[in-house]
Amino acid sequence: MSKFVFQLRDAIPHDAFTDLEVASVAAGSPDSRYGLVKRAMAAGHNISLRRGVYAFGRRYQRQLPNPFVVSHWMYRPSYVSL
Repeated sequence: MSKFVFQLRDAIPHDAFTDLEVASVAAGSPDSRYGLVKRAMAAGHNISLRRGVYAFGRRYQRQLPNPFVVSHWMYRPSYVSL
């Protein structure tokens, strides 16, 4: 696992994350941060759920991402009602 993925896992308490959380961990331009994420996806460390929304790969997940949180990130006005 790359140093970048270790930093993400230490800084983010859940296994799904957005570009904003990547920006809080990795310094540099948006293009350089996307390059880090893109390389991690190519290596299988991360998967893309939607543009700007990612999750750790199955092998590196601590637990499955909460489907309600992921649905909120994928479609912003979504909500769960009973």
